[in-house]
Order: sequence, then C-alpha cells, then structure tokens
Amino acid sequence: RRYFLAVMDVYLGQAQLSESPIDKSRKENRLAYFNAQASLQRFNSEPHHKTSEIEPAITLISYLDLFNRSITVLRTQLEYFDGSSPPPQLIAVVHQVEQILVSLSKSLMAGKIPPNLPDLEDSLAQIALILPSLSQERLAELATHQENSLTDGVLQDYTLVGTEFQEMINRLQAMHSAVTRLEGAILLH
Repeated sequence: RRYFLAVMDVYLGQAQLSESPIDKSRKENRLAYFNAQASLQRFNSEPHHKTSEIEPAITLISYLDLFNRSITVLRTQLEYFDGSSPPPQLIAVVHQVEQILVSLSKSLMAGKIPPNLPDLEDSLAQIALILPSLSQERLAELATHQENSLTDGVLQDYTLVGTEFQEMINRLQAMHSAVTRLEGAILLH
C-alpha cells in the first residue's frame, strides 16, 4: 500500500518525484514480499495444512507479485512524466484501490473473510472513458497543427496509467478471492 501510494502521489500531483521515498517504500515492499514467500514455504511444509488452505495462499502471493510489478511499471514511467493534472476519475480510483488494499490487510491480520469488493466495473469504465475522449481531442488538435498541447501531455502521462490500473483491478479481484478462500478454509478448521 505504501509503495502504491508513494508512486500515485506523484501522478496525482501530491508529491514531487523523489527517489528516496519511492525507493524506500519499494525496498520495504520487496522485503515484505520475500518474508511472505518464506512464510508461505513454512506454511506449505507443515503437514496438517490442506490444499484448500495452501492454494489460496499461493494464489495470493502470485497476484501480489503481479500487482507490485504494475506499481513498478508506473514508477518507471515517472521518468517520462510531465506533471500533467490527473484526470478526476483517477483520484477516485486510487482511493478505491487504497481502500481495498487496507481491507485485505485488515482481513488477513484479523483472520476474517474480507468484506465484498465495491463495484470495480464502474471504476474500470471510468478509466476506459478517459483515454478515447482525450485521443479524439488530440487528433483534432493535430489536424490544426497544434504540436504541443495540454492534451498531448495528459495522454503521454496517463495512457500507461489507465492500462496498468485495469490490470491492477483485475489482480485485486484475484487477491480478494484468494483471501476469501484462504480465510474461509482456515475458519472451517
């Protein structure tokens, strides 16, 4: 969550690109991930655990890694970021993703099944709507020989963000399902 927010704060204009906070949160994130992998290996080696407990844990760790990779892609893209104002929809989606990460974390720590996910289809639709309208606007600008414009900057800054957010939301859905199955299996025993 901290790594995600450190990167997104730059996209949302709430922080300047600074290597130290982002790199610090990335290192903490990687350490936590490696610790989770080690815990999973210990969990898997205990003979009293059943496949119904192990499979969701493996799925969770796998999708967590994929989620982290999306954050790293967005972090890398910041090297080319012009600092355009974020589309308003992005602010809402970042908040929603943060809340889901908090919810999953609390569920795992408390050993409880997480609450149902909010409707993420609306969030995906909002992100999907941003880029086509901006692309149409940019085409109209190019037709009138406007080489550099605010629209061009926004498209360059947020095209990859939209794509990665679609992937992140899909991964969050898989992670939520894994936590639900994991906690459900553990509660049954």
